[in-house]
Amino acid sequence: MSLRRRLPDGRIVVEFVGPPSVAKALGLEGDQYMGWTGLVALEELKDISVEETRRA
Repeated sequence: MSLRRRLPDGRIVVEFVGPPSVAKALGLEGDQYMGWTGLVALEELKDISVEETRRA
């Protein structure tokens, strides 16, 4: 799961690449080809680890 950005109301836009069953269980929308996205309240996030990806 990737955290994409924080909205003004505090929710976080997340993206997920993985099995449809997992994405649907998490309440995300999309498909297995384009990826899955959703909105998550900040207090729902647990066990966050940060991995920085540098872009050229």
